[in-house]
Amino acid sequence: MYNKSESRFIEEIKIFEEGRVVNIYNALVELYSTMTCNCFLNSQKQLIYKNLLNTIENIEDDSSNFHLSLVKGFVYLRNNNEKAAYKYLTNSIELDDSIDLAYSIRALIKPEINSAFSEDAKNAVLLNPSARNYFVLANSFDKKDEKDLQKSILFFEKAIELQPDFACAFNNRAIRFLELKKINNAINDFKRCVEIDPNHWAYDPLLRYLDNQGRYYEALKYAKLATKYHPSNERYLFRLGIFNARLEYFDAAIYHFQKYLRENPENWAAKRNIEICKRSLSNVKLITDEWEIGDDNDDFEYIDEDSRENYDNHDYDRDTFNALTDGQLGSYDDYNGSIDDVMTWLGR
Repeated sequence: MYNKSESRFIEEIKIFEEGRVVNIYNALVELYSTMTCNCFLNSQKQLIYKNLLNTIENIEDDSSNFHLSLVKGFVYLRNNNEKAAYKYLTNSIELDDSIDLAYSIRALIKPEINSAFSEDAKNAVLLNPSARNYFVLANSFDKKDEKDLQKSILFFEKAIELQPDFACAFNNRAIRFLELKKINNAINDFKRCVEIDPNHWAYDPLLRYLDNQGRYYEALKYAKLATKYHPSNERYLFRLGIFNARLEYFDAAIYHFQKYLRENPENWAAKRNIEICKRSLSNVKLITDEWEIGDDNDDFEYIDEDSRENYDNHDYDRDTFNALTDGQLGSYDDYNGSIDDVMTWLGR
């Protein structure tokens, strides 16, 4: 269900033609005034943006036209042409440097092309201290510098203060807490994120860190929610099996591992865990170290790799819109040090 500004944006796209550039611009302004992260934009089919590109490229350039320059910059960015996006957004800023939208969008362009990305994020906040602009600013800080991490957290807090139901801000602040080894803070933010948006990908790190902390009852609760809201992602069935087994609910664990095997009939880890559960039900002492939870390169680790790839791409909301190339992550144990290339440009 779209809100009013989202619906208007979609309608303007459908009827977009050369004479309606100002209409698209006004729809963008309205959309960004209500939008916090880019989840809505990223949820649209790429074909929509390709059609926009085809239309916009047939409109003759006019370096004196502010609205055309900003709209072209937006469209090129949605089509992963950052150089063209930078060119048109820069022109729009030169024509009118009092509009935060141009700065906020240009701040998302990688530093190899836009060396002033951090200044753009600051200028956007100065012109319009909105939750979205604070979010973009918070995401612009270095993740490996402790002082920058603290600044980032403060600006996420400001975004949340302005927009208390800002799920992605909670998620991204949680990532910063992980960098600072503040695991409980991170868990609390991940929990708040999925409570606000039950469809969020933050279940993946939430379940991992609840498991690492031995908080199995909570892990089971959120694994059930993850399965409910992501029924097509069978990895959560595996998680339900693991957490039920850790709590010695072996019948339930077997049930979930068996459901998982219907979708992944050759998964040896699930088969092995069923055997262990059955032995435990037969009063054979459970040897915790025997659990197949994904050491090295086994199938459970592969499931986690897949879930984290989707998680990173969705939640970091990149405006390069080719995010599936970014989820090249290592072990969950190396989580906070293995996503350098994707975390810098959060909020896109």
